[in-house]
This record gives sequence, C-alpha cells and structure tokens, in this order.
Amino acid sequence: MECKLFKLSNGEMILADSDAVVDSFKDSKNIILKEPVLIKTFRMIDEVVSNGKPVIMEQFTMQPWIKMSKSDTITIPSESIIAVVEIDTYAIESYKEFVKSYDSLQEEFDNAIENDEKELEFNQILEEYGKDTKTTIH
Repeated sequence: MECKLFKLSNGEMILADSDAVVDSFKDSKNIILKEPVLIKTFRMIDEVVSNGKPVIMEQFTMQPWIKMSKSDTITIPSESIIAVVEIDTYAIESYKEFVKSYDSLQEEFDNAIENDEKELEFNQILEEYGKDTKTTIH
C-alpha cells in the first residue's frame, strides 16, 4: 500500500494508504482506504509585504476522516472518487507522523478511560460492602 491523495466528488480531500492505481482506479468497484485522513486547506494573508502586495499563504490541517470508526480501514465506491494522485515525500512523512501521533494519543485516551472504569468498579464494590471510598488508609 502506498499513501495517495483522493479527491472525492463531495469536494473532500483524503490522504490514505491504498492499493488504488492512479491511472485505473475507476476499473475497481470499490477502493479500500487505510487510515484515511481528511485534509482541509485554508489561506492566510501574511503580514510580510512583497512588492507592495501582501503574501497569501495556503496551509493545510489533518484530522481523522471518520472519527468514530472502530476500523482503520474504510471501503468507498470508486464512483465517489474524482481523482487519485501520488503525493510528494514531505506530504507522506507528514501523513505518517500524524497517524502515528494520533494513534498514540488515542491509545493514551483509551487507557485513561479503562483505568477510570476500573477505579469506578472498585469503588462500587467497596460501597457494596459499606466501605468509605473517600478515606485514605496509611
């Protein structure tokens, strides 16, 4: 699988690992996207003036495409894709770093929730036996 940029018919731009072939992706009924990331671009006017004109910069942000999905792999119909393009090395590195850091944060979040749930269970057990869960024992 290689990282590619997918332009969807609804205007969204998605970066994802995929086996889709740039020149013949329409030959497939569906395309599988692994760890898809939504790309949003925005323009900023930089205060630096060049030749009396402000400099307009375009930047992008990344976020998980389908945030509540349990799976990191999503299948979409090829008819909803306008274009598939290969991307430069810098974009691939940015994508991989985003996925890695997001997965790490998600794992930390899941662990924190699991620990909170275990503590809540323990406190409920103590309350059932009439113990004060607020008392610290030294």
